[in-house]
Amino acid sequence: MHPLRFFAPLRLRGDKKNKPSFPTHKAGLPGRTPPGADRLSGNFACSRNAPRIQMPWTVRCQWASVERGAALTKESHGRANESERLSWPAPSAMWHQASGRTIGKGLRRVMLDVSIIIVSYNVREHLERCLSSIFNSTARRPAFEAIVIDNASSDRSPEMVRLDFPAATLIANSENAGFAAACNQGIEIARGRYLLLLNPDATLLDDTLKKTIAFMDAHPEAAAAGCKLLHPDGSWHPSTRPFSTLANQLCSRVPILNKIGAPATSPEYLERELDPDAVRAVDYVWGAFLLMRREDVESIGPLDERFFMYSEDEDWCYRARRAGRSIYYAPVATAVHAKGQSSKLARERMRAELFRSRYMYFLKHRGRAVAEAYRLLLGLTACLQVIAVGIRWPRSEGRNERVRRFHDEISLAKSALTGRGFRDPQPPFPRPAATRAGDRVERAEGSGPAAGMRVADPPMAEKSAPRTRGEIRVLMVETGGWGGVALYSYDLCNALGKVGARVSLATTGDYEFAAAEKGFEAATVLLDFRSERAPANRLMGLVKKLRSLLKHFKNGARLLALASGGDFDLIHVQWLPEHLSLWVVRLLRLAGRPIVYTAHDVLPHEDGNRQRELFRSVYSLVDLIIVHSRYARDLLVELAPEAAGKIAIVPHGCSRIPLSERSDRQNDGREARTALGIPAGKTVASFVGSIRPYKGLDALIAAFAAIRRDLPDALLLVAGQGDVGPRADILSEMASEGSALTINRYLSLREIDAVLSVSDLLVLPYKHVYTSGILHVAQTYGVPVLARDVGGLAESIKHGETGLLVRADDPDALKRELRKALQDAGELARMSRNCLSEAEGARSWKRVAESTRELYADALRRRESADVAARGRRAVVAFFARAGARRRTSHDPSEAEPNP
Repeated sequence: MHPLRFFAPLRLRGDKKNKPSFPTHKAGLPGRTPPGADRLSGNFACSRNAPRIQMPWTVRCQWASVERGAALTKESHGRANESERLSWPAPSAMWHQASGRTIGKGLRRVMLDVSIIIVSYNVREHLERCLSSIFNSTARRPAFEAIVIDNASSDRSPEMVRLDFPAATLIANSENAGFAAACNQGIEIARGRYLLLLNPDATLLDDTLKKTIAFMDAHPEAAAAGCKLLHPDGSWHPSTRPFSTLANQLCSRVPILNKIGAPATSPEYLERELDPDAVRAVDYVWGAFLLMRREDVESIGPLDERFFMYSEDEDWCYRARRAGRSIYYAPVATAVHAKGQSSKLARERMRAELFRSRYMYFLKHRGRAVAEAYRLLLGLTACLQVIAVGIRWPRSEGRNERVRRFHDEISLAKSALTGRGFRDPQPPFPRPAATRAGDRVERAEGSGPAAGMRVADPPMAEKSAPRTRGEIRVLMVETGGWGGVALYSYDLCNALGKVGARVSLATTGDYEFAAAEKGFEAATVLLDFRSERAPANRLMGLVKKLRSLLKHFKNGARLLALASGGDFDLIHVQWLPEHLSLWVVRLLRLAGRPIVYTAHDVLPHEDGNRQRELFRSVYSLVDLIIVHSRYARDLLVELAPEAAGKIAIVPHGCSRIPLSERSDRQNDGREARTALGIPAGKTVASFVGSIRPYKGLDALIAAFAAIRRDLPDALLLVAGQGDVGPRADILSEMASEGSALTINRYLSLREIDAVLSVSDLLVLPYKHVYTSGILHVAQTYGVPVLARDVGGLAESIKHGETGLLVRADDPDALKRELRKALQDAGELARMSRNCLSEAEGARSWKRVAESTRELYADALRRRESADVAARGRRAVVAFFARAGARRRTSHDPSEAEPNP
């Protein structure tokens, strides 16, 4: 049903004879413009031959209704069906009900830059300031429209909008429909390619819209973004949060825990520790200023109207993240937000809605058990708060504030412990039977409208979505979030999605590839697994140890909940911290799914002998072990002979840094050379990666120092973080002469891309190694590799074809081959072409993914066969146990009946 059918009759401007007058301008050209209206904010473009009339500047609901005082209510507005609600066809004509004839034939819908959607409830003064900041700006702005949805205000807000801001669209509801439902009313009629949810107590600066839209245009992977918010006094107003968990909700209810366990969940931590001017990917952005991309709203669905107030922004961002999209905090622009102006008018009800909405968020995304645990947690912490009020803690709290807190906590304890107001997730307003796109409601049999209700995940991320034939669902666990293993996991997940596997990646919140394009779901739910270094102070050391312990406990709980709750066939572990690997594997076994473990390093490079027993236990617990070379397989068999039957070799794939714009090797990386300060014509030999003792950088420095006089056009580039060691003075001397360049820090993705783009030869003088990730990245860039023939490098490099191998026991071999390679540019170019062919052929990610998927299927068949055998053994044992029990009963005189 077309939405224009529900609009009131058009009120046309006319002359004294009541004849309609026609405009004298087109969109964007000089002409008459109503006060406060932008020329592009609501015009309808007409075909050249069609008559044009003076239309309202936006699709307003008060057309021809100002005199009658009638407003378009939620019911009279109606709703589009599921297929057309966010993609209406452009109207070709409009029907004027007063005259009964068609006018404006040939009209088409104009796509604007942004539609600003404002939901207002009894905040007339703030709404007026908000609209003034939008319409009265003197700066050049993008094409926009402003849509105001009034939720039955009693302060005459609708009249103010009609009289003072006639260019704004107004929807006046006859009842308070809730924030999410009102926003969806605005989304239904919005015409912008971006949709901005803006609170009425927020004001925009002159360039806010322009800068945030430019940021979204520059980040196509972003589904939404929020700008930097300030309090009215000019202080920073943090507007991002991590997704809600039981742990951070406990810390928010008991603030003293923020000093020990989870400071990252507290507003005080955000204001103290986070950089307010740094762009970063976040879990979710508050709806006070939430700029959403229209395409993502159409694919993910609008806000969930079951949230009356609060958590609707978190729910939408969670669905966007589950769909593989990113959410950004973008402080490129600023807005001022006077927080909570509508909520304070009904403080008690809004406080209850806050907890009810969070309960429903847990119910929707975490399940009934977690939601009920949250409800009980609220009840218990409310009792603790009552006790705290009784002992007058904190002391700085005044009497009136303590009394108010006492009544608030008593009310919360009663409702949370009894379940009143929590177990019915239905909003307190009528909701249409047809649900919103992107959500689904499953109703179980029972009494009442919400009995057994379970709010499901959106179709793109729902766990019970129908499987395609032969599809394997995998939970990939990579607890590092950055570095070479994270890049390997990223490429493998993308490739598996193309060969019939559906992958969800569990990784840390600071995931290095969060902004990269992904063909899989990235659940960045884990905290950093790395242990904190204990300080000299014993008390602070104890606090840090307790914090690390709590962090590891939270990570374990999240991993187990993700592995147990998802519809996964198996779990694939890529990397675990050494000291926690056995504990995490045992925890994952509780999920009851086969575990595949990729042993990138069979043993840790440093202090590996002391952990042999630990990793032998790890390898004995998993169902399948993947290694990248025969060398690693032989070492693993020697370490754990009982695991020999479950080891498989899958070659390491050749990865390329996932950037939207990369340096170009075809023009010799001129831009990258300029950025790094490398003169043109220099032949660059590079060492890339973290600097650790086993990598033998000291041998490379000594070899290059010996030949640099003979090779004036050669340059040694050392890029990576770590201690250079005893050869640091020699490296500094070469750098001062211009024959060496050092970048001693953790390299960003773009820096690695630039370094490899300018490199002519990659040198890996490792003393021992299992495999090397940077070797395969370099081959993708067409960079040949010079390495010692240790570990698995001899299997990854074809001597004379894709690189050069030197004997590890010959101290002069590295110097000879390095001199020879840097002097023969033609030989380097030939090996570069071979590297590219190798990366696209035998070591392509398509082949790696196909081999890995076959191993998945084999692991599932093994587990199924083992389960069948175990059930058979249990059945045989139970049969003989029952037979023995019957035999004992028939021969035991004490069990026989007495003879009468």
